[in-house]
Amino acid sequence: MMAPHIRIQKPKMRRNTVILLLVALSAGIFYAWYLHHENARGARYMETLRETEPEHYLTNLRKLRGFGEYVLEYRRFASFETYRPAAPEFVIGRWSLHRVTAETTATGNQGDCTDPITFEYGRLALGDESLALKAEYRLDAQTLNSQFMRVRTKTGQMSVRLVSYGAAIDHLELIPPYRTALYYAYPCF
Repeated sequence: MMAPHIRIQKPKMRRNTVILLLVALSAGIFYAWYLHHENARGARYMETLRETEPEHYLTNLRKLRGFGEYVLEYRRFASFETYRPAAPEFVIGRWSLHRVTAETTATGNQGDCTDPITFEYGRLALGDESLALKAEYRLDAQTLNSQFMRVRTKTGQMSVRLVSYGAAIDHLELIPPYRTALYYAYPCF
């Protein structure tokens, strides 16, 4: 007896399925082109903004790419490659020194201002401002992951690590003048 001959048929696609696949493929290609076009347009906008409105450019850069890239560009725009009496705008003010890291409140403020350090134009003050030193500031932000500010006073040079998450600075890590241990500084008012 002879075995029945089995015939395997290829599944046929319906015309509607083929049309739907072609439409989906076309939409995908168009969407990829559109994203590329919008990215290029955004890059041109940021470059124009960089040339015409540097302050607005820096604000947008900080929001879009984070604090690391902001510091790299801010360093160039504000001439912080060398020492100068002006403190970077994002550290001006009072900071509360703590021996251990602390959790900040929702506003990013430690609340209290015990044991403060103050960064100002041409000056660095510790405590209740009874110890004020003439100061000059420089940014040593060479990479996205290591942003440092150097402060030069009559007591020597102090290295301040800028710790940020996203677009905002979280805290500073430093060894203040006349102290030997690492402190964490949080903004206070």
